[in-house]
Amino acid sequence: MVGQKKTRVIADWAENRGYSVSLMERYFADDFTRQPMEPAIALCGLDNALGRRALDKVGFDLVVEAGLGRGHQDFQKIRLHVLPGLRKAESIWPAADHPNAPAIPNAYQKLVKTGSLDQCGATLLAGKAVGAPFVGMVASCLAVSEILRILHGGRPCQLADLDLLSLDHRHVVQMAGNNGLAQINPGFTEALVS
Repeated sequence: MVGQKKTRVIADWAENRGYSVSLMERYFADDFTRQPMEPAIALCGLDNALGRRALDKVGFDLVVEAGLGRGHQDFQKIRLHVLPGLRKAESIWPAADHPNAPAIPNAYQKLVKTGSLDQCGATLLAGKAVGAPFVGMVASCLAVSEILRILHGGRPCQLADLDLLSLDHRHVVQMAGNNGLAQINPGFTEALVS
């Protein structure tokens, strides 16, 4: 899979199992606007505050954003937000509160620049850059579960904060109401049983 886009790899996987796939590959920049034929729900894990600050301004009906830890001290942490929420994205991620990404050693920077290594998910452990895919897997399951919660009429979480090394100390805040999210159809219809 080296040199292939993640979206294409996953699309091939899904198509090989009988799913119909439509790819919309666009960069998420400050001028991004969701078009009417594009999905109304965004599942995302952006690695910068600037992108996150725009999440509730670009036209999605629902955004589930999952952020992962950044270094050896917190790589196993996950913070999930559902938007629209009680707070605007700008107040969740103030511009001044987010330093640049942690430094990656020169050898790894070259691999990132050439496309041989994706910086997403790379962290430093004992001075070594490693990937921690299990953290992203758990975060994606939690993100999908928020859509399923809304689909089944439940109140979504506005925030979930957890450390995979200490699950007993997780912090979850549900929205006071459904914030209008009950009207969102994530693409499902009821089946008629006769």
